[in-house]
Amino acid sequence: MGGEPEGAVMDRRYETICIIKADIGEAEIKAIVTKSSELIVRESGIVNTVDEWGRRRLAYPIQKKHDGYYVLFDYNSGPAASKELERSLKINEDVVRQQTVKLDTEYVAPAPEPEKVEEPVAAAAPATEAAPAEKTEAPAKEETPAKATEAPAEEKTETVEAETTKETDKTEEGGADG
Repeated sequence: MGGEPEGAVMDRRYETICIIKADIGEAEIKAIVTKSSELIVRESGIVNTVDEWGRRRLAYPIQKKHDGYYVLFDYNSGPAASKELERSLKINEDVVRQQTVKLDTEYVAPAPEPEKVEEPVAAAAPATEAAPAEKTEAPAKEETPAKATEAPAEEKTETVEAETTKETDKTEEGGADG
C-alpha cells in the first residue's frame, strides 16, 4: 500500500445495522448491544454512536416474525473488528439480520448547540429603533414600481370591459336582425 508502513492498518469508518428479535426481553437486547460495543473496543476500534431505533415492523416476515428491534452501530476500526462483529452477530440466534457497510467519509462528531445568550434590554432598544427606519425606506422604493405596474393593469381591465360591451352589443343587434 502506497505510503503506509508495513503492518499498519488504517482505521476505517463502518456502519453495522442489526435486527434483533423483538420478542426477547429488553435485558437481552441491551446485553447484545453492550457485547457488540465491547467487541469493537476490544478489537482496537472506537464506537462513535449506537443508535437504538427500537421496535419496528419488518418489510416482510423473517422466521415467522413481523417485528424486529433495530440497532445501528457507527464505529471506526480496522477490518478485523468489523469482521469479528459480523461473525459474532451471525452466530447469535437472537439476531435476525445484520449488515456492515464501509463508509468513505471520516466521522465528524456533532457540534454542541451554541448556548443562547440573552442581551440586556437596554442594548436591545436601540437596535429595535434602527430597524423600523430601514423598513420604512424599503417599502417606499417598492411602491414606485408597484404604481407603475398597477396603472397598465387598470387600463387593460377597462379595455377588456369595453370590448366585452361591444361584443354584447353586436350579439344583441345580430339577434334582432335574425
